[in-house]
Amino acid sequence: FCCKNESRVLCCKMRSPITALVALLRLTASSTFTCDNGKELPSSFVADDYCDCLDGSDEPLTGACGSKQFTCTNKPHVSTSIFASRVNDGVCDCCDGSDEWAQPALCNNTCVDLAKEAFGSFERACLRKAALSIEGQQTVESDAKRLAEARRLIAPAQPQLDALKQKKMDVEAIEREQRSLRATRLAGGEVERVLRLADFNKQMIMQSFARLALSRGVDGVDKLHETLSEHKDLKDIMEDIDSADLIEVAMEARDSKAEDDSAGSGTCAAHEPCGFEAALLELLVGFDTVEESVLREVLTGVLKAPGGPVDAAQAAAGVKGSSPSKMWHTMAQISRELLGGIGVLLDDAQVAAALELLEPFRWEEADQARKEYNDFLEQFKDATQTIELLEPIEKIVDQFGERSEWRHLRSKCLSREETISSKPGSSSVKFNYQVCPFSKITQNGINLGTFVDWTPLPAGSIEALMRDGREPHAYSMRFGGGDECDGLPRNTTLLFECGEKDEVMEVTEPSVCQYEGWVRTPSACNFLVLKQRYSELLEMAARAGIPYHPSPQVQALWAEQ
Repeated sequence: FCCKNESRVLCCKMRSPITALVALLRLTASSTFTCDNGKELPSSFVADDYCDCLDGSDEPLTGACGSKQFTCTNKPHVSTSIFASRVNDGVCDCCDGSDEWAQPALCNNTCVDLAKEAFGSFERACLRKAALSIEGQQTVESDAKRLAEARRLIAPAQPQLDALKQKKMDVEAIEREQRSLRATRLAGGEVERVLRLADFNKQMIMQSFARLALSRGVDGVDKLHETLSEHKDLKDIMEDIDSADLIEVAMEARDSKAEDDSAGSGTCAAHEPCGFEAALLELLVGFDTVEESVLREVLTGVLKAPGGPVDAAQAAAGVKGSSPSKMWHTMAQISRELLGGIGVLLDDAQVAAALELLEPFRWEEADQARKEYNDFLEQFKDATQTIELLEPIEKIVDQFGERSEWRHLRSKCLSREETISSKPGSSSVKFNYQVCPFSKITQNGINLGTFVDWTPLPAGSIEALMRDGREPHAYSMRFGGGDECDGLPRNTTLLFECGEKDEVMEVTEPSVCQYEGWVRTPSACNFLVLKQRYSELLEMAARAGIPYHPSPQVQALWAEQ
């Protein structure tokens, strides 16, 4: 606020020390007082225990404007803020007693003791930073030596290794093209087209249901009943068909095959239904009124169920854990039998080529090129692993600090769990963060960004953070290019402050998909701040008659700086 009289203007912030307010009140009675929002008052209205200014700037010490903040200087400890309503309330909130200025004898100054305790933690953190610097420098030197030795060992073989690698890459490019071509042919329905499934009439489709189901035994018939019952156009018909009756036919077919394989498998060799197939079809009553397009849709669904062409396409693309289904080979035989009954013959060569698409894809030339490259690489396994491990570190070695004090965080990930409840009474949500400096940050597996660089904090932001009780390092880490969010990549800013150990203090989301994290680490400690704090503490301790001296280790540390 500012106080004006005819000859001078005295200005100070609302949260300034008490001496500023005393100087203000010594102005002449004719002086005026200007609120922070520009409103002018008689100076007699200041500190009269009545809130005249909407911003509370006329009552910074009386507590009349209770929602305003009062700052405790707390030298040589850390400054804190309290509501102005707690000023002169008979309770000592500030360790220096400045909130009870009306009763100077009420509060003992405990700031020195608190500062000594905090200084001890800061002192240990700085000593840990010194140790980390030594360790970091040793690690950087060791990394450089290991990398140089690995490169020396592999250098004579590098031309041949590069040639084999290039050959492998060229052949794998052809392999990818062939795999893509096969997948395209499968997705385009080549198998269905070659087997001429579009030529099936309603009776052929029903026979296909029965033969496919019986070829898979009791489970196949049970699955057929389930598939038909779940279809929206067939479920009413299936309500009158008992699955137990269908399964009984399947069990009889199974037992007949077990007793005498020559008695038949339960399907017909000719195009007419007979045996167990006919028995099964007799139970499937009511389908004569169903549109042929509906039955064709169901048959396609059966073939594309797990174990059908979807799995086959995955196998053709080389997806592990998938295999083509025998159902397709059975379907090929069914198609030969049923279409043969009406004089339509399948092209055996085309059928063989189509069914081959369902087999796991192998490109022998690519397999051989990979084997040659890997066999040669095996001779230099240790050297290549060292190069793969240390070359990425070599590229960012200048990011580890002047004395390599940040090197230890390159291979370290820190965890933090945040539990957030959006509304009272609603279930909470847990977020598990993995913070890996110089690498990436994740939230429940979602990438919030990979390390980009160090960025100096904007002008004024350090002071603002310090007013909020933070003591940030001068540089923050920038992480970008994370997983997409609302069409944009997630990004994170990681700030650091001094602490005895490496730990994530918090991770927040100040704006949508833009994150901010705080990490406490010895690497962020500042030796000059340590020395400055010691000087302040020594002076205050002397005033309070409290003996205090830094540890020999800290004195030795200062001598090295």
